[in-house]
Amino acid sequence: WMKYLPKPLGLMACNDMRGQQVLEACRAANINVPDDVGVVGVDNDEVLCDLSNPPLSSVQPNTERIGFEAAALLDELMSGKESPSAPISIEPKGVIARRSTEVLAIDDRQMAAAVRFLREHACDGIDVSDLLKAIPMSRSTLERRFVKLIGRPPKEEIMRMQLKRAKQLLAETNSSVEFIAEKIGFERAEYLSRIFKKKVGASPLQFRKQSRTAVEADRLPLPAHFPEIPAAS
Repeated sequence: WMKYLPKPLGLMACNDMRGQQVLEACRAANINVPDDVGVVGVDNDEVLCDLSNPPLSSVQPNTERIGFEAAALLDELMSGKESPSAPISIEPKGVIARRSTEVLAIDDRQMAAAVRFLREHACDGIDVSDLLKAIPMSRSTLERRFVKLIGRPPKEEIMRMQLKRAKQLLAETNSSVEFIAEKIGFERAEYLSRIFKKKVGASPLQFRKQSRTAVEADRLPLPAHFPEIPAAS
């Protein structure tokens, strides 16, 4: 089915597991993701999405709002009110973008291959010389064409991708700065801290704290008439 669909196309799976199966089908059929097929799942199962190849973009449901509305509805039903006549729709928080949808429409096949190489290896500690080995051409030609199409030289694009991954790990995990530095291809945590401060305007730990504060502020309080659930002894 995937082979005969007109391309390029975007495909939304009903959940992350189905999305991963679509990625597997694309790989078996030699269909390039995301350039030929962009894939997005639902639920934002971080382990499943990050272990997919390529990592799977996914819709993040607003689970706290779902729980809040369900509790409020249950309270009304227990008070004798009738159930609503129509389903209650809860908007998701958004789409968590990963490589399965990072489509960049480039007619230049060499540059498309260069961008694909950076997406796959930017956090492996590579530099421009590694890119030139994968996409043979002179350094000046590569940089000129890269700036024309992407808007920045390859070295800056590698750094941008590394910092993007660092932000994700800082916001979503409790991993140490040392571990994150290693995961994005930096030799020393001190170098990551210095570059992060310069580019982002905050240290890695400050960024993590700000991200957590934003999440806390987004949490919904229970209605005043809801009794507080005692802590388990």
